[in-house]
Amino acid sequence: MSTARECASASSPGTALRTFLEQVVVAGAEAHELSHRLGGSAGEIERAVAEPVADLDRELGHLLRAAKDAGAVSPELDQAALAAVIAAAHAAYTHRSGGVAAMAIVFDGLFGAPD
Repeated sequence: MSTARECASASSPGTALRTFLEQVVVAGAEAHELSHRLGGSAGEIERAVAEPVADLDRELGHLLRAAKDAGAVSPELDQAALAAVIAAAHAAYTHRSGGVAAMAIVFDGLFGAPD
């Protein structure tokens, strides 16, 4: 998975944010599957990921601000709403008939369909 900083070098802030969000959803689905297979308790998992999640939130904030400044997403979109969009994309991606195409539909609603 590319880092948020690597995605930020994309041709546009909107592309950077969308690319990173897609990677977050796919990696998140893989992480959920791994944690399920390992069978750790929710508290253990939350403690283990607290720092990386804080870093992720910070980087998403930077990418979101740049995308808003560029007009790629609504100026009203905040990090709480973005978290809800990520959750919706995750649900679409992991649904038994979902996958990348279903995730793309969710993100198309945020960014518009890519050219």
